[in-house]
Amino acid sequence: MKIFKNKAFLVLLDQFLNSSITASVPFVLINYFQRIDMIEFVSVQSWMIYYISIIESLLITPFYYIFVDDKLKFKQTIYKVCLIISTVSIGLSIFLNLFYNVPLFMLLFYVTNVYKRLSINKNISEMNPGRNIKNSIIYFTIYFSFIMFIVLGVFSFNIFILLTILNLIYIFNETDNFKINNEIKFSFIKQSFNIGKWSLYNMVIQLIITQIILYKLKLYDDLNSIIVYGLAITLTGVLNPIVSSFNNYIISYIKTKIEYSKTEFKNLVYKINFIYIFSLIFLSILIILIFPIIEGIIVKEKYDSLYLVFLYFLISLIFKSDNQFNSRVLTLIYSRKIVFFTGVLSLLTILAVLQLFDVKWETWLISAFLVSRVSSSLLSKYFLIKKLNV
Repeated sequence: MKIFKNKAFLVLLDQFLNSSITASVPFVLINYFQRIDMIEFVSVQSWMIYYISIIESLLITPFYYIFVDDKLKFKQTIYKVCLIISTVSIGLSIFLNLFYNVPLFMLLFYVTNVYKRLSINKNISEMNPGRNIKNSIIYFTIYFSFIMFIVLGVFSFNIFILLTILNLIYIFNETDNFKINNEIKFSFIKQSFNIGKWSLYNMVIQLIITQIILYKLKLYDDLNSIIVYGLAITLTGVLNPIVSSFNNYIISYIKTKIEYSKTEFKNLVYKINFIYIFSLIFLSILIILIFPIIEGIIVKEKYDSLYLVFLYFLISLIFKSDNQFNSRVLTLIYSRKIVFFTGVLSLLTILAVLQLFDVKWETWLISAFLVSRVSSSLLSKYFLIKKLNV
């Protein structure tokens, strides 16, 4: 079938497979393990998701923006640096577990996820999503085969051990593509950091925002608020890597058209942006319509606020995705500080909404997300239009 030869479709399919695995984790925890496991997962996730994002911003995402003559050596260098960071992080996690009661395999799941993100992004940047599909099908099949054993009550096990092992598949798959005995080119690392540093600053800001949100929710003294937040953020998180990878694919495509005239390039960006946002709106409407069915299947216990919170999280995701698209195009055309500016604006809006004391936690959470996402999207859109019309 022709659709399976379409690279954009393969990118979306690959991320759908990966996202369905990530999304299943909290539902497996809440349905088949203890509520305390879910609360611990939300807490660990609130920190470790930014560990991955920071490394991705500094070392992996720059694949899409750097113009270098020796692309192979650049990728070899980045691979070795990621390998060193992840190995040190694994050792640190094991060391901490010797002295403190830390959720070791939850930490290792996120630490080893760097290998996975490196492999996926490398293949997308090379316009070779077919290789990702092969890896994801193996990952998907093994994971959900084991989950079926849990659902059927055959046996129970720590799913984070399984996920950690599956993440390691990616490092073995990539050893054929890299000569890791080559020396590290520090000039390449410097180039990568120069592009990624603004995303790093933004990620630190987003980490602060996440901790502010969790702090505020804990003030309500309602465990359901943490659980619903965790479930809603995970459900919308299914779309996050799909959106991010599709943005990466779009940037790889736009990069090949960088030699267009200003008018042609501007029209291309506007056209892609329009189709992209329209597709997100259509997909969101579809998800909203079928969500009650999905909720009934994946959540045993009814949470009254989940549908409402998820609905507005989904709306905010459209603005977040538009902001991400705007920022990445601006980064490609050398306006790299925008991700930092939008992060600062998000923080300021969250702090402003933090002053709303006499409202229900659902109202506060929805307001915080919507205001921060919409304001960031509008700011980046303003800068993009301004830059394209210079």
